[in-house]
Amino acid sequence: MNIHFRKTILRDNDFNVKTITKTIQVLTPGNNDIVVFTYSGHGFSYIEDEQNKFPQLALWHGESPKKDFIRVNTINLEEIYKMILTKKARLSIVTGDCCNSYIEMRRQHTEPTLPGVFGPRDKNWNHKAVSQLFLETRQSYLMAAAQKGEVAASHRWYGGFFTFQFLETINEKLLDRQPRKPGWDDIIGKIGKEAYDLSQRYPCREAVCGQHLISKTGNSLH
Repeated sequence: MNIHFRKTILRDNDFNVKTITKTIQVLTPGNNDIVVFTYSGHGFSYIEDEQNKFPQLALWHGESPKKDFIRVNTINLEEIYKMILTKKARLSIVTGDCCNSYIEMRRQHTEPTLPGVFGPRDKNWNHKAVSQLFLETRQSYLMAAAQKGEVAASHRWYGGFFTFQFLETINEKLLDRQPRKPGWDDIIGKIGKEAYDLSQRYPCREAVCGQHLISKTGNSLH
């Protein structure tokens, strides 16, 4: 796309509510810029909280000692989305590749997963489609890998199923051989279907089998 790209990574000692919110607060995008926020880590939901459909980000290391500690060290993914919307960028994309299961549920996996291998292996992208998708879209999108009560699955080869399918779908939709122009609604729908199908191939123990992508575009929830 031949546009300047600035990346900020928050991890280790910067993996906390204060640093993340401060980093977003000092963002100064122009009204023709693109802002992308992506979270990969542990997530959860409060079982009594029906108001929030999107997951809480578990922004701490190790086990959580007390409920008060948990509430101080988490923020809802939709709150991140709302903060980014105030920046009034042309295109805003917020994603969370994390569980949305109730906090009482034990974690299914404790070992780290290896990142999947992504990228446009087929270089024949349609430049007009790329421009229409990223440079001519004026909208905001919020996506989470799983709905309330579900875990977000991962694999040592794929990495997170949601992230894998997100990048795979964009790659596929931007190829020259595609007969129709790609749109974000179509892309989000395909990501959800493919991630669910992939998650169905693997056993689950203490959670709902399969993960259903949840998304928000402007004021609509899907």
